[in-house]
Amino acid sequence: MNEKIQYVGLWWRFIAALLDGTIGGILTSLVGLAVNSIIGYFITSGTIDLTGPDQQSVAVTLAIISGVITFATVLFYTLFFETVYQATPGKMIIGAKIVIVDTLEKPTFIKILSRFIAYLLTPLTLGLGVLWIAFDAKKQGLHDKITGTAVIKRPKS
Repeated sequence: MNEKIQYVGLWWRFIAALLDGTIGGILTSLVGLAVNSIIGYFITSGTIDLTGPDQQSVAVTLAIISGVITFATVLFYTLFFETVYQATPGKMIIGAKIVIVDTLEKPTFIKILSRFIAYLLTPLTLGLGVLWIAFDAKKQGLHDKITGTAVIKRPKS
């Protein structure tokens, strides 16, 4: 590999995140529609009773189930694409991929899972963990630093 490595900066990664948010939002909406249709069926058939004394706890339980399914959809979307293709569809569209920073090799599933978990810490840094990308020489966010990954431009074939 004689090509110079091009690390993907903040704005391109922001565009990829917007694309993934749109694609993931559509996917999550479709999954939510299916789940809510099933729940609606059980409510209208009388299997789930929302009129009894436990109606509030039933409603809370259904909301929790909906939230867990939404999170699971986002988790699956991210882990599947990043493990198999080294990029989510948003990153693919901008021509980027995730690599191990020192070797430029494909990250393992565990590395991708760790990166996802580290990314969930971003709100705790008030966004500084992502803003870090703009100032870092290898354009790594905190989640990349923690997991030893980087986002680079895919070499032209």
